[in-house]
Amino acid sequence: MDIINIKLWANKLGRCCKLSVISIHKLTKMYGESRGILDVDMEVEAGEIYGFIGPNGAGKSTTIKLLLNLIFPTSGTAKVFGLDAVKQSAEIKSRIGYVPGEVRFYEHMTALQLLNATLSFHGKNNREELERLCAIFEIEKNKKMGDMSLGNKKKVAIALALVHEPELVLLDEPTNGLDPLMQKRLFDLLKERNKNGITVFLSSHNLNEVQEYCTKAAFIKEGKIIEVQALNKEFKHIRLVTVDARPDVKAAMETIGGKYFSQADGVISYIFDGETNTLTKALAAMDLKYLAIEHSSLESKFLSYYEREQEV
Repeated sequence: MDIINIKLWANKLGRCCKLSVISIHKLTKMYGESRGILDVDMEVEAGEIYGFIGPNGAGKSTTIKLLLNLIFPTSGTAKVFGLDAVKQSAEIKSRIGYVPGEVRFYEHMTALQLLNATLSFHGKNNREELERLCAIFEIEKNKKMGDMSLGNKKKVAIALALVHEPELVLLDEPTNGLDPLMQKRLFDLLKERNKNGITVFLSSHNLNEVQEYCTKAAFIKEGKIIEVQALNKEFKHIRLVTVDARPDVKAAMETIGGKYFSQADGVISYIFDGETNTLTKALAAMDLKYLAIEHSSLESKFLSYYEREQEV
């Protein structure tokens, strides 16, 4: 059985049995008196493309660095492939790829030298895949890193994370610095690799890309996971209802299960995930001055968590 078929078999087995590639329990990191993350619990199953969402300083990069054993936890546990992230870090690193949020390289080295070093470290000779990645991302292999722009360095970082065909790839804001064409090529490649068994853990500020490509997303706020959202058909069924109406809109929407989202200039928005007929009957009883109904998005959910709530 070749390596691709082994990965496909492992991926199917993982999805069937819901094997956790990443398992975090009560993970906490304090920097002196400052908060990193607090009691984080998370399970990432084999074969998922898992999004990790939060504002700057919420704890996304801290979580990834703990998984990589780049920093040590204050308390709690983190496991990757069932292996302890602290005690068995070397074995974990041999099976993963990583793209940091900020990329730094030895400036005198070329992209080709770095790619060859990565393959040598993993004991592989994936010359064909090396050439393919350089073609996809238009990498100038013989150019020194010190002469490259931020975007070109990020492309090299992505190639380094994927060239040895890892089982899991951790991406911390991978599209920063990439133009739209390269962003699309990256996600086309990740989808291809995902079909062949790779698990993807993606930290991102781009909510549209998370919603389009991820199977699940966790929201982190002030170091704590506040919700995990499956990005399936049920999520797409959620609607954002914006109304300007009399009589009492608040009472009518809350009666049918609408959740207050925001208010501006007398126009109020609610998140609604109930039956369409229930919504239309309630709206028909109102004296509508304005109405807009749209499918909910990660952006609206993100804002509902992170913007300062207003009183209706």
